[in-house]
Amino acid sequence: MAISLFQRVHPELAVALDVTDEQPVTWFSRLDDDNTLSAALLDFFNSINEDGSLARIEEKYLGHGDDFDYVDTRSFLRAVDNVLPELEALFKKYAKEIDWRLLAAISYQESHWDPQATSPTGVRGLMMLTKNTAQSLGLTDRTDAEQSISGGARYLEDMMAKVPETVPEDERIWFALAAYNMGYAHMLDARALTGKNERQSG
Repeated sequence: MAISLFQRVHPELAVALDVTDEQPVTWFSRLDDDNTLSAALLDFFNSINEDGSLARIEEKYLGHGDDFDYVDTRSFLRAVDNVLPELEALFKKYAKEIDWRLLAAISYQESHWDPQATSPTGVRGLMMLTKNTAQSLGLTDRTDAEQSISGGARYLEDMMAKVPETVPEDERIWFALAAYNMGYAHMLDARALTGKNERQSG
């Protein structure tokens, strides 16, 4: 797992040899008379393991680590060096409350930072906006870099504002990103279906 995570930043990285067998991660605590801290740690880990919190954290930070693609990573790093500098000021200008790097990442995922990008479904531009979305945002040219980034930022903010209040604060961005990609209604449908499946399996 560890090597595949680092390969996303350093794609040339490779394992030469295994120095030791895999070792479990171990927590050490000071020895005390009643083992209060050790007992609390055990209770904590048992709790998050049983309620699924540990699995969600692992998926959030370490999930898909084995899906390393050398070619995709090299293409991304080249784009960071050669294309992103031309767009960085626009991402920073329109990001506002959003981390500009997140806005740039969405754009790369959507269009690989190609202002002329067009999908078979008709979405276009750096932020891959639909014609209807662009019109609702007052955009006249989806292939114009500044208009696309401005519109994409506002659209993401709209999705963030529409995420149900029942969604925990630290999870809201994930729902907004899903809504940006698939549409708000489809995101709600997927959420409802997931809840239904969890109730049935539980």
